[in-house]
Formats: sequence, structure tokens, C-alpha cells
Amino acid sequence: HAGASVAIGAAIALTNLYALAHIVRAVTMPGASRSAAGWTFAFMLKIAVLLVGVWLLLRSGTVTLLPLIVGYMTLIIGLGVGNLVSSETQR
Repeated sequence: HAGASVAIGAAIALTNLYALAHIVRAVTMPGASRSAAGWTFAFMLKIAVLLVGVWLLLRSGTVTLLPLIVGYMTLIIGLGVGNLVSSETQR
């Protein structure tokens, strides 16, 4: 059960990062449609889907909280460590 919770947490983090990258790319890309209201709605929808999805997973008992958090944090820690290692090798 804990292993599945960690895997689901990592999948949620990856999906969240992909959605955020897509939104940021669309807003900052030259010549792209920059409707502030549209992208604000997309961002708020992303957050709502994330929160409701996690709540549903926890409420149904599909996942447990601590392993889910560990899985979610693996992406953040991996990005941080990867950033530190790549900046050290570029010197």
C-alpha cells in the first residue's frame, strides 16, 4: 500500500509539473495568446483538480498521506539535486 502511494504521489507531481510547464510556456512564448483571464482560469483549474484529486484519493483510502507526500517530494528533491549537480559540473 505504501509503495503504491509513493508511486501515485510521484505521478501526481510529474503531471502537475507538466501542466505548469505548459501554462508557463504558453504565457511566456513570444507571439502566443496571452489572455490573462484564460491562463488564470487554466492555472486555477489545475490547482482545483490537484486538490480535489488528492482529497478523493485520501478519502477513498486508495493512498495514505505520508507515503503520498514522500512520492510527491521525490520530484522536487530530484530536480534540486539535479540542478546542484549540473551547476557544479559546468564550472
